[in-house]
Order: sequence, then C-alpha cells, then structure tokens
Amino acid sequence: MDLRKQERAEIVRIIEEGIYTSVHFEKHTDKRLLYLEENVLPTLVPALEELLTEVAERQSSKKSHLNPIDWLAQFLMRNNPRYNDNYTKHPFAIIASNHVKQMKAQTCE
Repeated sequence: MDLRKQERAEIVRIIEEGIYTSVHFEKHTDKRLLYLEENVLPTLVPALEELLTEVAERQSSKKSHLNPIDWLAQFLMRNNPRYNDNYTKHPFAIIASNHVKQMKAQTCE
C-alpha cells in the first residue's frame, strides 16, 4: 500500500471514529431540525469527508492550491441526491435516515 492510500485510510478511520461511532441524535419533534437531518446532513457530511481527503492528497503530493468553497460547491452539484444515490449508502446517511424515521414515527403516534 503506498503512502497516499495509507493516509487516506487513516483519514477515513479518524472521521468514522469521530463522527459515526459517536453520532447521537437528540430526540425532538422540531420540523426544521428534521428537515436538516433528512435533506442536508446526509449529503453535506460525506461531501466534507471527501473534501478533507482531497486536501490531504493535495498536501502530500504538492498539487496546486485547492479552493475549498469552489470544490465543495462542485462536488455537491455533481453528487446531487436527486440524480445520484451513491451517498444514500454512506454510514452517516443511514444513521440520519433511521433517526428521521424514528422521529417521524413518534410524531405520528
């Protein structure tokens, strides 16, 4: 395994340890928070993960400077969940989806 792959694997491990194993959504019935948890976070969190990986790769390979805002905007446009369901299988998206289902079920009861 070359150095980049090791670094990428380490970044993924750190992110997953820090985010996915410690995700504890609070129980609530706030429709605004449910909207964010259902529609924004499952797309944004994987995008930020990819951004961190890209930054690390560029730093290690001495590639040109990265504008994170432009990169993130392009990534989000290219991976719009309306047209691309790759990130619906992401661990964070699954956790958020399960939480939203539970909260919606509780509000219907």
